[in-house]
Amino acid sequence: MSLIIAGHQPDLLPYSGWFHKLAKADIMDLKVWDQYVNRGYQRRVKMRDQWVGLRITDEHGSYASIHDKRISEDSPAVLIDSITRIYKGAKFYDERIDEV
Repeated sequence: MSLIIAGHQPDLLPYSGWFHKLAKADIMDLKVWDQYVNRGYQRRVKMRDQWVGLRITDEHGSYASIHDKRISEDSPAVLIDSITRIYKGAKFYDERIDEV
């Protein structure tokens, strides 16, 4: 019997392949100690061909690990505003937005 070990860097919203990887792995290693990549996917995601990102505080410097990064206080409001702007009018938007 073989052991399946998978690794993944945290990102804003995991893509569907992450859930498949998690389901198939015996051990999942989240790489929270890896270096944060400023133009990477750790803080952003594409929604309907538009990039949506969270604001990150930079108190530990641009070369800090992902673990040391913090989301700025206004990020939740910015994220909800972006979701509303992008998905307003979508089927089931009115039914599901309160859950978001």
